[in-house]
Formats: sequence, C-alpha cells, structure tokens
Amino acid sequence: MPAQREGWAVDLWTIRDPRLPAGAEWRTTLARVLGRLLDAGYEVAWFAVEGDFADPPALFDPEMMGEGVYAAASRETGFICRDDGEGDLKTLTDADLSRLRPLAEAVWSGT
Repeated sequence: MPAQREGWAVDLWTIRDPRLPAGAEWRTTLARVLGRLLDAGYEVAWFAVEGDFADPPALFDPEMMGEGVYAAASRETGFICRDDGEGDLKTLTDADLSRLRPLAEAVWSGT
C-alpha cells in the first residue's frame, strides 16, 4: 500500500520465491528490476530489509535506516548493491545512504 506525501509516494511489495537466482545472476536481476522502476518514472528505487523503513524526512538517514537498505538505484547514482548474492546479506553502507538522501529530499520536498 503506498504511503503518500505531496510530491512523493512509496510503493511496497513483498517478494518471496524459492527459485530466486544467486551470485552474479541475482545482482543482475536486482539491477534490472530497479532499472525498470526508474524507466517507469520513479526517481529512486530500492529494496529494503523488513522492518527498517523510515518515512520522510528520515528516508535514507543513516541513523534511522542504518542497515535497512539492501540495494538502490537512481539516475544520479546508478545501481548500488554491496551484496554478492552469496552467503550472508550485506546492506548498503552509511556512505551509500548519504548519497541517496539528497535525491529523496528533492522528491518529497518538491524541489
């Protein structure tokens, strides 16, 4: 269900499929899905781990979403993902979130 503020909306999906690819194929799939969302008009698209979402103005704030974003993409940043698709889950770094934060601020503030 989308959360909305003037100038922005968040669409949420839960994806569960035991046949998901691994390794490089997984990263390619993530990049492709996020890229299609950008092609559809999204300013920023991301995958998050369950329970670590923050509404604006805390969206992508490293203190609020610390280890909550798994992969993200925007036209400005390109595809960002620290996980290799093998073994333990690796989320984006605080520096990655700091790169995304100004993009999200522009979307919800309408600037």
